Amino acid sequence: MPTSGQDRSELAVASASPERTYPGPVSPALGASPRRYQLSAAAATVVVAGLLATNLGHGSISSAIGDGMYAALIYLLVAFATPRSHARLVAAIALGLCVAVELTQLTGASAAVVEWWGPARYLLGTTFEPVDLAAYTAGVVVTALVDRGRSTQALTTTS
Repeated sequence: MPTSGQDRSELAVASASPERTYPGPVSPALGASPRRYQLSAAAATVVVAGLLATNLGHGSISSAIGDGMYAALIYLLVAFATPRSHARLVAAIALGLCVAVELTQLTGASAAVVEWWGPARYLLGTTFEPVDLAAYTAGVVVTALVDRGRSTQALTTTS
């Protein structure tokens, strides 16, 4: 039984906010959600598929697939950072980032970074190719459509 006014207010706050449980070692501060778990799994899958496409394949088709996977990964990262954002907004931000990275290649800054640290080529690229912009657009659009379809499916199954 509370003995002071402060104890009563603490009891009221505790009863107003029921205890929540979170699966695994993830703290509530990180904002773990089923959507973020799905986005993480999708991002890991896209990274593996993109690396396989670019390292095992040859030619322009392999390059276009890798570029599309890169754009899909950027979309997934933006969606992870802003899980409640609409797919159109996420797509616009992701495509804007992809275009910015591609245009940076015109300055030579990307090539300089890659020369200094080779693995940066997976993030920055080295040579501007206008066709990459089409691959980025395709990758973002396909990923946004899949994401939107999954969001719509989740809404219809829970209501």
